[in-house]
Amino acid sequence: MTAAEDYYKLLGIQRSATTKEIRQAFKKLAVTMHPDKNPDDPEAHDNFLKINRAYEVLKDEDMRKKFDMHGEEGLKDDFHGGNRYESWKFYQEEFGLYDDDKEIITLSKSDFEQSVEESGDTWFINYYSAHCGHCHDLAPAWRELAQELAGVIRIGAVNCGDDWNLCRMQGIRLYPTLVMYPTAEKYHGDRTTRKMVKFALKSIQSDAYTLRSEEEIEDNGLPWLISFCGDSGGTMTF
Repeated sequence: MTAAEDYYKLLGIQRSATTKEIRQAFKKLAVTMHPDKNPDDPEAHDNFLKINRAYEVLKDEDMRKKFDMHGEEGLKDDFHGGNRYESWKFYQEEFGLYDDDKEIITLSKSDFEQSVEESGDTWFINYYSAHCGHCHDLAPAWRELAQELAGVIRIGAVNCGDDWNLCRMQGIRLYPTLVMYPTAEKYHGDRTTRKMVKFALKSIQSDAYTLRSEEEIEDNGLPWLISFCGDSGGTMTF
């Protein structure tokens, strides 16, 4: 396999790269190699198609496995994509909407089952499309929600443009769709930070303990809400 045919080398990533790392590498190249930014380069279009095809293959779990086993030969029968791409502005402003938010985990089909369905953790997930105006309008409030609930529940996002198979499996037909797991309850209220946080907290199961010393506080990685009660009846909550 030549360097030009090795999709990992085209994107400058390791073969063990995660879906997020693949997307981040592609975005970095897309904003510099896009034909809109290289109008005097006659090869810009063809070069961009190469990295676009590499991304389209590697982001898909099944096609990536075929490529890893057989190279481009393994893709001839079922993949003819990568020949169309978006404007430079799309990759700069809309692509990878939540990749830079440390409190928001961008999920893909390859990790959804283990991270969400099998973990038993409480998740609030935003299914969106990068082409959806309402999804971009929601983004600031979703980021605020993620910051307020950091360490309380896990906040996720799924780009249905990239992972349409996952969204179809989850019954997602409109964007944005907000779903609480493990109950798979959809949120239909106002998309304000306050209302979404209130909805999310209803899904939290809490345990109450009577503590007699700080040694009794279990360090399990979860937050504690502690009320200190005195004989006089006053309380202080932390």
